[in-house]
Amino acid sequence: MERKPLTFGSLFAGIGGFDLGLERAGMVCKWQVEIDQYASSVLAKRWPGVTRWGDVLTFPPDDHDDWNVDVICAGPPCQPISQAGHRKGKDDERWMWGECLRVIATLKPKLFVAENPTMLLRNDAGRTFSGILAALAAIGYESEWHVIPAASVGAPHQRGRVFVMAHADEQRWRWCDETGALQGLGASGDQFAGSGSEGSGGRQAMAPAAGNYGHVRRRRQAAQRVPGLPRTPRLDWPPEPNVGRVVDGFPSRVDRLRCLGNAVVPQVAEFVAREMLARIQ
Repeated sequence: MERKPLTFGSLFAGIGGFDLGLERAGMVCKWQVEIDQYASSVLAKRWPGVTRWGDVLTFPPDDHDDWNVDVICAGPPCQPISQAGHRKGKDDERWMWGECLRVIATLKPKLFVAENPTMLLRNDAGRTFSGILAALAAIGYESEWHVIPAASVGAPHQRGRVFVMAHADEQRWRWCDETGALQGLGASGDQFAGSGSEGSGGRQAMAPAAGNYGHVRRRRQAAQRVPGLPRTPRLDWPPEPNVGRVVDGFPSRVDRLRCLGNAVVPQVAEFVAREMLARIQ
């Protein structure tokens, strides 16, 4: 029997890289939340029939039932953990993970997937990331995470990003095999958050929140490549793409460059979405 397509909503949608990837995997976009006017104009052009909301701080409105979806994807702003900034983490006024988790707790989707730079794992000696996993557990979600570079789907740059996949307690879920590997991406280590230098404090944070360490499944991914794609990660590739290819004089050049730099790579989002679909039972 063919499965009905899952619906999804997109927080911090940007120009829709996450959304495009989930759609390619067969999911259906129902709403998008984005405050940036230029990025919102791109969303309106590419997803004219999708409902948009302008500010996560006021989302969702009172009629919650109109916003219920199977999956919520999110790419919270990276400035609070960026190497280019002060790395204040949750103490930064631009920190939006709290709002993201509030929406998850309110709408209670079956699945949640989020993307952020890998600096999230190291911020405040790992306590920031462990706190996010603990908060997810407290509202009824089990989580695992993987670091996946854009190079693993054929891009000529590394652009490693951490992807958190979480499922509601009532949603049956098939975990990774004993190696912690994502299918097609090679092996990875498997340990609870809190036992490594990038996740100290995770086990301790989990105990009062959930009383069960099993709510956090930490899997660090050393990705190789998706089968069938010609390129593999190389150490001499730049960590980020050179987005200066948009020529001078092109309309909205600065906005385009900024949005490209902040966007989720659709091919990686598609891979993660297909992995999630393969996990649900």
